[in-house]
Amino acid sequence: MTDDPAQSDDDDEVFFNDDLVGREGLVSIWLNVGFGEDNKVIGWYDHDYLEGSTIGRPQPIRQALISGGSYWETWLDAAVQAAEGLGITEAYNVWMLFDHEYMGSPGRFELATGAEGVDDLPPYYLGAFRYTRH
Repeated sequence: MTDDPAQSDDDDEVFFNDDLVGREGLVSIWLNVGFGEDNKVIGWYDHDYLEGSTIGRPQPIRQALISGGSYWETWLDAAVQAAEGLGITEAYNVWMLFDHEYMGSPGRFELATGAEGVDDLPPYYLGAFRYTRH
């Protein structure tokens, strides 16, 4: 399977979401989700920009975010502050899309299918945060 939807052998229509925009230097972060390429929430994305982690059990938010992705030193404080502002104290996993900005509002959101979620934990979009490469 290819990451280019134009070259996909899949007969299903590919969902593109206008709210997912390429933006160099930003990382968009979701918690407690597992988006496949054919998801109906954020739409198609290039896997080359994806990072994340599944911790195995809920962890304090700062620890969960550190476990998740590259360049965490440059975006961690802003992401923790956003999580605390939403009342999030822990997360099961972190799902990040680098060099993209999701234009949806931070907070809890509805999943299109149960397969996109993690157990019964509420899914959250934290926001898009500036990062710098070392």
